[in-house]
Amino acid sequence: MEYLSFMPLQKLPESKKNDEWYKRCIDGAISLIYSYDTNRRSTRYNKKINYDLYAGVFHKDDLSYVMNPMGLEKNDVPAELKHYDIITPIINLLIGEETKRMSSYVVRAVSQDAISQKQENLANSIKSMLLERLSSGLSEEEKKDPSFLKKLQHYANYEYKDMRELMATRSLEYVKRKQNVDYKMLTGFEDSLIAGEEIYRVDINNDEVTFKRCNNLETFYLLPHNSFEIDDADVVVEETWMSVGQIVDMWYDKLTPEQVDYLERGVNRTGSLSDTLNYETPRNIYTSDIPEVDTINDLSQQYSYYDKGRDKIRVLRAVWKSRRKVGIIKFQDELGEEQRIVLDEMYKPEPGEEIEWLWINEYREGTRIAADIYIDMGRCKVQRRNMDNISICKSPYVGTVYNANNSVSVSLIDRIKPYQYLYNIIFYRTELALAKSYGKIMEFDLAGLPKGEGF
Repeated sequence: MEYLSFMPLQKLPESKKNDEWYKRCIDGAISLIYSYDTNRRSTRYNKKINYDLYAGVFHKDDLSYVMNPMGLEKNDVPAELKHYDIITPIINLLIGEETKRMSSYVVRAVSQDAISQKQENLANSIKSMLLERLSSGLSEEEKKDPSFLKKLQHYANYEYKDMRELMATRSLEYVKRKQNVDYKMLTGFEDSLIAGEEIYRVDINNDEVTFKRCNNLETFYLLPHNSFEIDDADVVVEETWMSVGQIVDMWYDKLTPEQVDYLERGVNRTGSLSDTLNYETPRNIYTSDIPEVDTINDLSQQYSYYDKGRDKIRVLRAVWKSRRKVGIIKFQDELGEEQRIVLDEMYKPEPGEEIEWLWINEYREGTRIAADIYIDMGRCKVQRRNMDNISICKSPYVGTVYNANNSVSVSLIDRIKPYQYLYNIIFYRTELALAKSYGKIMEFDLAGLPKGEGF
């Protein structure tokens, strides 16, 4: 894997995975920003242009070959290249259609044990309904009413809910409403139309499930070969800029008073230019410079950790796939079926116990604030495991890179953009032609001008 070149060894016992190891892993993951995946992801420059076009901001430099084909230093022409938006109505129409789609889902237990238990519970429920009807004092004709059998069939097919399925469904509904999932998913759909990617983060903060839509301009990841699902990423780095107040709100119980003082003082000074994150050479990161829209997008800024003009501090969260040693004990249950228990590497086997020791994958995480404040270092709270393979796990980040099969991702705006530029060029050329046109001019010989007629 490519990331092995800048990440420390992951196959280590827990005793060696100390704070220093976590810091080196976080710094190594952050250096992934230099390895922007341009084989599948469109460049950050291109995404920024697309977002600006959707917002009605047009960068004239993209059409400099039309406005100044000779490359002259001063090229004053009697026309101005303007933006006539034809992209936004198309995107808004699709977003409107997306809002009309039903957001429905069904939770089903799929394991063999769960299905067997569900069928047994259903049979017992139907038996109790039949017994209750037989003992209800109805006449023989009422007891033989065929509509009751249809009601039982409808109940078995549509109304009966397993307790686990019912609890899971209600939990999802609660999280969906609490986290405003529908709106965030709609924003992610907008990202897919504009940038060809949509990324979300599912996490647990203060024992509460959280769902966040990630900015794909500030999220970097390294995917396995031929995989387009961000769930499988070996490394994910999420970059953001936060004020001191936001940082204290988020980590008030983990920051020391000295660290808070350091952050408050840091906003008023510049960071080191020798850090691996300084953007002195943006072309090492992206294929082209990002247009200067604000100080955060200005890659030639003279500070790496602080945006002094906006009182913001750089915060980077890193998630990476590590290794964990586990032990497997197999035994026979009372029904004679083989069961197994997964044990931590710290477990001390009893005399006579046979344990199979394995190394499995596991996601770890850590956050770096400014230059050297490291917090939230440890195992990811979200480890989406496979029931058939204990080593397979998914990252807390969920998403997809669209239309990137053996090529760079292409969004809908990427496909419409040439027509938008052509539309602007046509109106620019039309305005230029109108500015050059003086209308009809009559030729007249001044020698034939009458002298005595008051001319």
